[in-house]
Amino acid sequence: TLALLRRLGVDPSDPVVQRAIEATRAVRWEYGDVPFWDGEVEPCINGQTVAIGAYFGVGVTPIVDRLLGERLDDGGWNCEVENGATVSSFHTIINVAEGLAQYLGSGLPGVEERRRAVELALAGAHEYLLSRRLMVRLSRGQLAHESFTSFRFPPQWYYDVLRALDHFRSAGVAPEARMSDAITVVRSKADAEGRWPLERVH
Repeated sequence: TLALLRRLGVDPSDPVVQRAIEATRAVRWEYGDVPFWDGEVEPCINGQTVAIGAYFGVGVTPIVDRLLGERLDDGGWNCEVENGATVSSFHTIINVAEGLAQYLGSGLPGVEERRRAVELALAGAHEYLLSRRLMVRLSRGQLAHESFTSFRFPPQWYYDVLRALDHFRSAGVAPEARMSDAITVVRSKADAEGRWPLERVH
């Protein structure tokens, strides 16, 4: 619910919202019985937790530090590392990138000391997506997954090109040629009235 409220732009200072945030301090992750704001084991979940915490003014710097230390050699992250994954995942990267971008703009304690490291990690995530034109496998140049061109809301932890483009926009990344295929996909999905159908619901 907090992830959805963040996407909808709810006022973080609203008293009702702040009561909900306070209530989360008693929540613990099923994995390891760890407090909610300490994060979990999977970077995709931690990326979302950073985005939520940064938006609502909760200190999430320890989770950011963990994410910075979990980057893979190709510049991204993958939630399946504990199961042997060695290359990054579109799904995981978009969750972490959204979280890091939200953190950079949050004004939370610790941001300035980590700004350079976070910016470098974010740039690496962006390059990973851009080098794959936001949707193709680098090895074969083919669509990485058919779901990447189907739009959903709320996205939860799933990746699609519309979500990626929205992230680049909100992160202040200038449009460039490697985004053009994704933009073409988005344009092609508009109906005759200039609206976009909801194609997937989770």
